[in-house]
Amino acid sequence: MLATPWLSVDDGRAAALPPLAQGCAADSLDVASPIRIASLNSGVTLRRAPNSDQPLRATLNALGAPDPVQWLLNDRLQGSSEGDALMKIPLPQRGDYRITALARDGAFATLRLKVLGPPDIPQSR
Repeated sequence: MLATPWLSVDDGRAAALPPLAQGCAADSLDVASPIRIASLNSGVTLRRAPNSDQPLRATLNALGAPDPVQWLLNDRLQGSSEGDALMKIPLPQRGDYRITALARDGAFATLRLKVLGPPDIPQSR
């Protein structure tokens, strides 16, 4: 839900789908709530600042995840965050990256991005 950042916890719960009525067959909606990675769009290209020797860091959060979220960078665990808390993920080298947010209930969201080196700085004469 795109309005998640502006909803209170109570409003978020009230907006969720109710449980299935007794006797209804289980469906996939019980298994996972959709989550979304905020702060960066998939497909973005990032570049280190000129004269910087510090690696880039992506500061992200997973919207729609009330429980702990595990964060993966190219399929390697980077850490975890609680609910929609911020997670900083270092992007140390040039190249293509895939970031995945994985919720306890199996819901996940993935974004892809590219990191370029610092721009060339013209030499003064």
